[in-house]
Amino acid sequence: MALDPKVQDYMTRITALNAPPLKTLTPDQARAGFVASQKALASLAPKTQDVHVEDALIEGPYGEFPVRIYFGDHDARVPVCVFYHGGGFVLGDIESYDHVVRGLQRASGAVLISVGYHRPPEFKFPAPVDECFTALKWAAANAARWNADPQCLFVAGDSAGGNFAAVTAQRAKSRDMPLRGQILFYPATDMLAVTESKQLFGQGYLLENDDMAWFGEMYLRTMEDALSPEASPARAQTLAGLAPAFVATAEYDPLRDEGEEYARALQNSGVEVWSHRYEGVIHGFISVPVFDQAATVMKDAARFILGKCQARDTAE
Repeated sequence: MALDPKVQDYMTRITALNAPPLKTLTPDQARAGFVASQKALASLAPKTQDVHVEDALIEGPYGEFPVRIYFGDHDARVPVCVFYHGGGFVLGDIESYDHVVRGLQRASGAVLISVGYHRPPEFKFPAPVDECFTALKWAAANAARWNADPQCLFVAGDSAGGNFAAVTAQRAKSRDMPLRGQILFYPATDMLAVTESKQLFGQGYLLENDDMAWFGEMYLRTMEDALSPEASPARAQTLAGLAPAFVATAEYDPLRDEGEEYARALQNSGVEVWSHRYEGVIHGFISVPVFDQAATVMKDAARFILGKCQARDTAE
């Protein structure tokens, strides 16, 4: 279908700002611009006074890093979901994704734990991956503090965060750590992917192919890193036995095809997959509250979370 009119208007407004290309900026300059844009979007999000928030620090292999815990008022034990923010590995942080994580918490009722992993280029691969897995282990060990069920544990993330969620799910399987599901919002799954969607939408749809190349240069040390399944989860030798997956892609997104190809590969390996392409939208759409599809995908993800935990309860 054609671009959603709200998406077209948003793209027109962003393009009119005439922001300099990422490759001409320092990481700190790029981060400042991203945080400012996310803050403006957050101001459009519904208010969520009924969501409680706590901040904590986790001791990891590269020093302490922050997490933020979001939870509602609940008596019964609820699922717990560890969320890894996007931003091309380099740009995002807990604060700039606050409204996104609040939205998923509100839709699902789960305890959400947002992870402030150390970012490249200061901390290159595999440092953020190691911290993402450390955060998952911490969530499982501490879930009861917020009356959450560590046996109903999920990972989630968007874009680069979707990459971390997919990689963390693979690492969890290899370490015999049970997950109920992985929620991948338009994930980056292959750092070397050449796809039709990158050719079609890699220019003129806000996320540019040049941007993705810059992100890769910031994140990875060598070509061997790009080939590693811990950077490119689609390159894993086997996907069999992984946790059920929710994969959301955007119609006008250069990452669309690799997300959908990963969903098919999971399915072909016997993994239960719920995959849907959200029409008329671009990369990053879950961060834009005025897009109808942003609310829809959160409701869909919430149904996935609650359905997986209800299935476990029924089986028991």
